[in-house]
Order: sequence, then C-alpha cells, then structure tokens
Amino acid sequence: VYRALRAADDDRARAFADDYRHATTANLLRLTRGAQVSAALAEHGVTAVALKGVAFILRFCAEHPGLRPMADLDLLVPRAQYADAVAVLVARGFVAADSETRASRRAAHAGSFIDPAGAMPLDIDLHDALAPWPVATALTRRILDRHEPSGPWRIPALADAFCVTALHRARHAFSWSALDLFELKRTAVNLGDHEWGDVVDTCRRAHIAGAVWASYSQAVGWLGEDEGDARRLAS
Repeated sequence: VYRALRAADDDRARAFADDYRHATTANLLRLTRGAQVSAALAEHGVTAVALKGVAFILRFCAEHPGLRPMADLDLLVPRAQYADAVAVLVARGFVAADSETRASRRAAHAGSFIDPAGAMPLDIDLHDALAPWPVATALTRRILDRHEPSGPWRIPALADAFCVTALHRARHAFSWSALDLFELKRTAVNLGDHEWGDVVDTCRRAHIAGAVWASYSQAVGWLGEDEGDARRLAS
C-alpha cells in the first residue's frame, strides 16, 4: 500500500511510511542472519530450503524487502537430517520454543527455535514436512528434490512455491493474513503455461488440488481477476 501510494504521489503514503520502514529493517536483519544460518547448515551437509516469505522476497522483491513483512523464517529440511539441523541451530545460540518441547517429533511437522541475541530476536520454524502426516508428503519430497539456488539460500521452484502458499492458507482455514493472497496473485502472473502445468501436476501428485483451487479462488475473489486467472482455475 505504501509503495503504491508513493508511486502515485498520494500524500496518504505517509500514513504507512513507518510500517514500511520497520518491515524493511526487520526483514534485512532476518535475511542477513538467516543467510548465515543457511550457510552453516550447508557446511554441515544439511539441505535446507527457505519457504514462504524468504522465498518470495528473494524471487520477487530482493531490492525492496519491506514489500513482504515477515515474523519468522521457515526452513524445510529432510526428516533424516532434522536432528543435525537442530544441532547446528543450538550451536549458533538458538533455543527451542515451547511448541518444540510440547509436541512430539512424531506428531509435529515443525519446531520453533529462537536466537535472542542481537538487536532483534530471530525466530526460525524448522520443518521436516509441510503439514502433519500424511498431508502433502509428495510436495515435501518434490521441494527437497528440485529446489533452486538463490545466493546462499535454496528456494522452491516457482510452481512449488505457489502450491506451498495455497496449502498454507488452506491449513489456516482460509483466514490467515492477506499476505497469502498477495503472494498467490503475484506468483500467478509469472506462471506460464509450462509452469502452470507443473502446478497441476504437483497438485495431483500431492493430492492438494482442492486446497490450491480454493486458496487461488479466494485470491482472485478478493484482489481481482487478471488475464489467465479464470483459465488457470478452470484447469
């Protein structure tokens, strides 16, 4: 909202300037420290793929990180490497949050870790799956098998990133922050016919077609229909 109003020379942009500056500063801190964590995991042979906010910023708005606010960093690691990843985090000063100690690793699909040092605590949600078993296990494997490099980070392929966002919204009963809808619309614009075919194939393999269709439909309903939206939804 801030950048759109500012681009239109609309004085109302000033009402959002402080929020935008805060999001930019906080995200730069998270990305800088998160890149160090990502590099440390790689040095210890752990495959860690950044999900959601980090992946979106790196792909679409690296020069303007305040466009997409974040509260934490989400990293996906193979289940067989989860304990090694935890050891790397602990060695860097992270401590397990309550959710990690309350839930058993068999039932949980992510653990929350916090590094309280520095100007701002850094929260990392460490995933070994995208949802509680057996939801979207095929999508989890797909992301770990075919991620893409982005500097010191690894991020999901574009089609998989679209599916992750849609699945996240569905898991939260389609009532999570509108950031999900913004991401879906922004990502959809960049999905050509080949990439969209990849989305459809991923949905079928992971059995999440209904969740993706519903989340994408909500994004179109709330934010407006662009060229190609109706065709994609119909497929």
